[in-house]
Amino acid sequence: MRLRTLFRISDVRLLLTVLILIIFYVYDKLNVQNLPLLIAILIATYLLSSFIVIYARRFRKFYKGTAIAFDMGGVLTKGEYFTEQIEEIPGMKDLMKELKKHHLIAICSNNNWEAYLAHEKKYGWDEIFDVEVLSGKYGIQKPDQRIYKILLKELGVKPQNCVFVDDREENVNTAIKLGMKGVLFTSRADLIQKLRKWNYL
Repeated sequence: MRLRTLFRISDVRLLLTVLILIIFYVYDKLNVQNLPLLIAILIATYLLSSFIVIYARRFRKFYKGTAIAFDMGGVLTKGEYFTEQIEEIPGMKDLMKELKKHHLIAICSNNNWEAYLAHEKKYGWDEIFDVEVLSGKYGIQKPDQRIYKILLKELGVKPQNCVFVDDREENVNTAIKLGMKGVLFTSRADLIQKLRKWNYL
């Protein structure tokens, strides 16, 4: 888990707020006069709440045995990189949020790490993806089977319990050969239909 995750998860803010309110209540009741101690407790509380959320995410892998992995360009975004303005495909983020309630959600893209991080920040994907497998991070591109195996290992699910969504047929075919359910993305509506067929929605 990357260190920056400690300072980006929205759940941390909620948990932290509750814990701080409890600390101030106790502080007031006990009439504590040690300001450095209070500051140290607040810092410790923030770190503790962060780790609680992080390990809660990891625990998801033990009780959510199914996953859906999305490609980036052509599935989540549209436009040619480096030549056009990249835009989110309407409705895909909301769909992923709905799927996340019952499944692990991952991204598996032939994109460089820096470009992905820029889009992740722009579109708020950091709170959606449980696993991020980028070719720029591992030095392997789809349809090389190795990157799919990394994806499955990171997700901790069996191939037959993972749906792979991509806009390139060769990438989808490799996923199917490895035992995954493959969807050649043409539209959000078509994807929803297939997910319902497999009882993922």
